[in-house]
Amino acid sequence: MNRRQIALVLLALATLTLALACGKQAKGNKQGGKTKVPVPSLAVPGGAGASSPAPAQMRPVVPAQGAPAPLSGAKAAQAPPPPVYQPGPGAPSTSRYLNLGIAPVAHIPSDFRLGPLSDISTPEPRDLGIVKCFAGFLDDLVAGQLRDGSVLPENLPIMEEMVGIILAKDAPGHPVSWRMGRVESLADEALAPFALFAEVRDPTGNLKLLPRADGELRGRLSGEVWLIDDISFDAEGLLQDRELPHERFEPDVLDKNPLSKEH
Repeated sequence: MNRRQIALVLLALATLTLALACGKQAKGNKQGGKTKVPVPSLAVPGGAGASSPAPAQMRPVVPAQGAPAPLSGAKAAQAPPPPVYQPGPGAPSTSRYLNLGIAPVAHIPSDFRLGPLSDISTPEPRDLGIVKCFAGFLDDLVAGQLRDGSVLPENLPIMEEMVGIILAKDAPGHPVSWRMGRVESLADEALAPFALFAEVRDPTGNLKLLPRADGELRGRLSGEVWLIDDISFDAEGLLQDRELPHERFEPDVLDKNPLSKEH
C-alpha cells in the first residue's frame, strides 16, 4: 500500500472510533427516556467548585395605595398605641361618661323650678323665632322698655299695665337679669317658664340670694312673626331678699336633685 492509501485507512478508523464514543455517552445520559442536561457548577464562597441553586429574587414590599407606611426600628418603638376612645368637641371627660358603647350626650343646664333651660344660643330651627321673641322681650324688661311690635296689638294695653311697675330702673324690684326654661310649642302657640332676678335690697348682714320672681310667657304666631300673647309672674318676689339655707347641705343619693333647692 502506498502512503495515500494508508492515510485514508487511518482517517476512517479515527472517524469510527469517535462515533462509537459519542454513542456510548448519549446512551449513559438517558434515564427514564429523558436526557439529562448538564448544569454548570457555580463557585460560591467556602468551597471551590461547590454547586448551589441560585437565590430567589426578593421583591420590595410596596404598601397599598392610601395605606400608611409601616414603621420600623426606633420609630416603631416610639409610636404610641392608637387611642381606644377619641372624644369629639364638647365630649365629657369624666370617668362616669366613659362608656364606650354610648355616644357622649350634651346636657343643657337646669333650674330646679324651671327645669331644663332653653338653648338660646343654638335653638332648634323650629323654635328659632319663638326663642328670639321671648328672649328679646325679657331683654326689654331688663332694659326698662316695651318695644312696639313685640306684643300682639290687642293685648298691648294690659301688657303695659302688668309690666309697668317693674320697667323703671329706679323702681323697687326692677329686674337686672333673667332665665328662661325650655320652650314648648304647638302649631301657632308657644310657652316657656322664666325667672326674673333683682338686686339684693339689703346688702348688710349675712349673704343673701337675689330676689326672684317666677312666671310664664305665652306667644302666638301672627302671620310669619312670633309675638308675645300673655305674661304671668309674681312681682312681689322681686321685692324680697332670699336668705341662704341655715342647715348644712348634705346630698342625698336617692334625691334626683343633689343640690339645694334654693340655688
